[in-house]
Amino acid sequence: MALKTNSIWIALCCICNIACTSVNEHYDDIEVIDVENAQVRSFQIQHSENGIKAIVLETSNECLIGDVAKIACNDEYIFVFDKSTHRILQFDINGNFQRVICQQGRSPQEMVEIKNMVLEGNYLYVHGLVRKILKFDINGDEVQIITMPNGAILDFYPATEASFWGHMYSDNSGSRDFYLTLLDSTLTVKGQWQRKNPNSIDINYGERYFFKNGQNQLFYYHHTTDDVCRLDNANVTPLYRFDFGDKTPDYEKISKVASTVDIRKELLGKYCIEGVMFVGDFLVFAYQEIKPSGETSIMQYGAYDTQLNKTYLSEEGLSSLPFYIHKATKNGVVVYQVLYPANLDESAFDRLQIICRQQLSVENNPIILIDTITHFTVQ
Repeated sequence: MALKTNSIWIALCCICNIACTSVNEHYDDIEVIDVENAQVRSFQIQHSENGIKAIVLETSNECLIGDVAKIACNDEYIFVFDKSTHRILQFDINGNFQRVICQQGRSPQEMVEIKNMVLEGNYLYVHGLVRKILKFDINGDEVQIITMPNGAILDFYPATEASFWGHMYSDNSGSRDFYLTLLDSTLTVKGQWQRKNPNSIDINYGERYFFKNGQNQLFYYHHTTDDVCRLDNANVTPLYRFDFGDKTPDYEKISKVASTVDIRKELLGKYCIEGVMFVGDFLVFAYQEIKPSGETSIMQYGAYDTQLNKTYLSEEGLSSLPFYIHKATKNGVVVYQVLYPANLDESAFDRLQIICRQQLSVENNPIILIDTITHFTVQ
């Protein structure tokens, strides 16, 4: 899920015609986030007075980390999904290794392939095989095995302890059409959004698409319509839509394309969203133009004032704007950055040591930096 950055301070991260009629579709009420005609302004980001907290993860043979695919944090623990070793490791908030929660394998509490994890409340949900989710408590004990009925789920997000949203769910009817689907704890489908997610566009990082605001409301960025929807129980309410003018992808056309190569051709020269999050009343987003392979695309940033219904673009590159991993709270947006000491140049490495207030080695495990954005304003 990670969007890459050259900054040491903060990395970029960041249903329906069924029996249930409670799924709302308010297409006429969608506010347009007009990126093409947006005003260019200076964005001001205020961080917590406590500054950045650096967590140096314990480095030992039993907990070496090669490639962080995702982290999840609460006030007590840090969970790390290491894609290179196909393991999920648990550390305390001081970086001390606790245990391996889940790893690749066929034994209990193992998966043939781990794809994603979600920390919600006191439970960690691990997604592996397309029809299997393992639920662990905070102590690493498996409390439930969730097997999907007759379908494939490429991503998910717990709505409550009794229900969760399925990201790109298929009923395997042969059409391979994908939906945003709500299931309860008995795996009964409670709602499906009828606007389909085509199989032809792959989703790798669900954190870009599921996100919350400071009031703990769950939102979903629908990547093949450029809609931002609020998810509330069995309701899906489209609220905002990104409009890039002539650089908006033709998703209807793309949905009929089968090959990745042809999809890439259709996206060339178009703008695609790379991260969305709420910071107070602002819906902040990152986007970039899809370039031919080998050409670098510059990340651009915008903010939509949900109170005034105005769109602004940043007049400068905001390498400090966090889309890597974040969590919205009442006090602001908590941001988690992962830095690999071995990948930093000498100057950046020295700065990292200052932040960590200790001597580091290039052989150290990745360093977790935690920051909080308290205010976001447009000048």
